Amino acid sequence: MSKEQFEEWYILLLEAKRMGLTIEDIRKFFRTSITGLR
Repeated sequence: MSKEQFEEWYILLLEAKRMGLTIEDIRKFFRTSITGLR
């Protein structure tokens, strides 16, 4: 993972936490986006 990608994910995580998403929600989203990229 490049530094730019990491920063994008970090910002997404902060936004998600601000919106009140749980770690589980983030994990689910992370999994679907990873499988969607393949």
